[in-house]
Amino acid sequence: MQADLAEATACGASRSGRVRARTGPGGGVLGLHIEPAAMGLSPEELAAEVTEAISAAQHAYGVLADKIMAPVLGFRSTIGGPAVG
Repeated sequence: MQADLAEATACGASRSGRVRARTGPGGGVLGLHIEPAAMGLSPEELAAEVTEAISAAQHAYGVLADKIMAPVLGFRSTIGGPAVG
């Protein structure tokens, strides 16, 4: 389980799809892709797109971590909610 978690990565995108991020353990950002079309955004809009993409990738990693740990721990927690079991 520990090795699976250490090697796991997850991807997420901003709602517009102009920014994509890849995260790993601890929420670390492993990659960030910004579409050329996003370069016309204001700095504030681009920052919001980047934040959205990273948050989506971190959430996806949490869901993946839950799936990896569920068989070993005997429960499935829900991100942002109480443990179910």
